[in-house]
Amino acid sequence: SLKKNEEVDEVFVTPLIRTKQTAEILFPRARQIIVPGLREMDFGDFENRNYKDMENDPDYRAWVEAQCVPACPNGEDMEGFAARCAEAFAGLIKGFIAEGRERAVFVVHGGTIMSLNYVFLRPEVPYYEGTIKNCRGFSYTLGPGDEKQPFTLIDRRPVEGGDF
Repeated sequence: SLKKNEEVDEVFVTPLIRTKQTAEILFPRARQIIVPGLREMDFGDFENRNYKDMENDPDYRAWVEAQCVPACPNGEDMEGFAARCAEAFAGLIKGFIAEGRERAVFVVHGGTIMSLNYVFLRPEVPYYEGTIKNCRGFSYTLGPGDEKQPFTLIDRRPVEGGDF
């Protein structure tokens, strides 16, 4: 586990400003490396709108009633989003393994975290059980691969407060 403001050389972020700003607060001296594949889901026509704005929108209601699994109009579906995040993350992790790294720090979105938990966490968890409150995260240990993935994430520990 990291302590808040502990020296971190680099932190992996998404292209969206909120991850860059959060990383700057938590790790002000770290070089930020942008990973486009880890950006939040493309919500298409629902982007920049909240549930109150859309509570009477039939497309939004249908999407929610389908557990947010199908594609948003002009956006991504849950499986495609999870696959995109998994591909970007797996590429980085494989490189880290080859380099002999022991630690990597990511500041990403809640949906990204849910997707990575869904794909890589063992024992497996349902997609929505990977949720976490804002400004919180998880610490993981890299585990051996299995029939689905070349590596897994194990020993998920929530981190909050000053510990990261």
